[in-house]
Amino acid sequence: MLTCLSFTFLKATRNSSLSVRFLTAQQVSNALRPFYFLVHPDLFGKHPEAQAVNEKNMKTLKNYVDTLVTDRKAPNPKDVSFYIKPRSLEEKEKNHLKIVRIRLKDVNIRETVLTILKQSMLPTGYVDKIPQSASTNSTSSHKVEYNKFDDDEFTEASDSVGFSPTDTRQPFVAWLANNINKARTRFAECEPIRLETERLQGEICYNFQLKDILWDCDWDTLNRRGSVDAFNYLASQHHDIHELLVDKTVVFGQKSGISIKGEIILYSGEVRSNWLKIVKNTPGFSKILEFLPLYERALSQSLLGIKIVQKEESTTLVDEYRTRLRKVVTSLSDFKQRNSFPNSWPETLEELELCVESDASSLMLTPEGVLTIPASTPGFLIVEFITQNLKEAGRRLKDRVSLVQEEEQLVTSCMNELGLIQLDKDYSITSQQMISCCHSMLGRVHMLRHLTHGSHIIVTRYYMVKSDGVLCVPWDLKFKDSESAKAQHYRQSYPAIS
Repeated sequence: MLTCLSFTFLKATRNSSLSVRFLTAQQVSNALRPFYFLVHPDLFGKHPEAQAVNEKNMKTLKNYVDTLVTDRKAPNPKDVSFYIKPRSLEEKEKNHLKIVRIRLKDVNIRETVLTILKQSMLPTGYVDKIPQSASTNSTSSHKVEYNKFDDDEFTEASDSVGFSPTDTRQPFVAWLANNINKARTRFAECEPIRLETERLQGEICYNFQLKDILWDCDWDTLNRRGSVDAFNYLASQHHDIHELLVDKTVVFGQKSGISIKGEIILYSGEVRSNWLKIVKNTPGFSKILEFLPLYERALSQSLLGIKIVQKEESTTLVDEYRTRLRKVVTSLSDFKQRNSFPNSWPETLEELELCVESDASSLMLTPEGVLTIPASTPGFLIVEFITQNLKEAGRRLKDRVSLVQEEEQLVTSCMNELGLIQLDKDYSITSQQMISCCHSMLGRVHMLRHLTHGSHIIVTRYYMVKSDGVLCVPWDLKFKDSESAKAQHYRQSYPAIS
């Protein structure tokens, strides 16, 4: 019933091109998309009571908006309330749902949309940019009028001439202006499937008492739906694994196993029998997980108490990580049998941090000051690498503010200020790069928010509009030189964020 409700409403607003009191039905759908992805009943599968409340009030809101969109008559005032999906990491950890209450009393669609967005603490820049004059029925006429009121951003669209569609050197606003209509069309086509996938994920978490279902891959909406369906069928058919799923997090990624965080990792390219094997072997992996701190302590003691850390953004399997630690401990043991540490080393390295990566990685000092080494590194090379980076690693660690917290704050700010329904990053993007990208976008909020409104952006290293309408953008966004002053003004206006 929920899916039919969402699909009927989206279809009705998407396919109509009538002028409805200075907002077309398509514009209404685009404007309210961030709101839908905060309150839609399909997003609350883990919370049946909140889901029921939102479903009831969504029907009321839908009828009110439909009445205005079709211009039949002025509807009677209505009061609706919705539970809000947690957006920040802090809200997700607390697992507390906020409530927003909205009074629907306006007699035209424009004011109604603005009221809904304002009461939900969402930006209104997209609607504000649309002129308060009647538009035509023609899609092409609508596009021409759209270009009239978009000054800075669409005059820059000419700057993309001479660049290929994926050239990262072209100005971000120009690329966005040229691709946003295509992205919104694709997103709208996949929206019912996306919401249905969210609903099914919530139901699975509730029915099998899972902590969460996460994604560590760049699969599109259709592939995600197929994976969720397959897992739901597997769990429903094998009652013997229900106890093993309680309070666990399932992550769909690029490999299968149990992560060092205790998550169940499943790869969509494998058959369900392999998934079943992974889940049934969870108790065995849990025992290995219990011994990992001992291996980390042995490595720490081999290097004068250095702190062993794990890479937050990557998914590492338990058995792989245990093998890595063993290799490094053995290499250092062989080195210490014939050599001693340099005299330049302090008595303890407990202030430094070391991360052991796969053999394919390289020796590297991260921007955060973490010493990263491949598991196959010989002992003498580890010692030499630490010696060379001893002072610089200490300096970076001391200068480091909590980048993770800063990144989380900026991501939340970007979503709120730009009206995004989601903002993610590719696994290859560091926290500093993500922070830099967020600052760039927040510095140009006034020219971006009506273009980004209702979109899903993934920060990576290239430009692309995915088949489901998701926007991939490079972290080092380019802008016109004339915008530097505007961005500087924003940083002065919002020092806490910048």
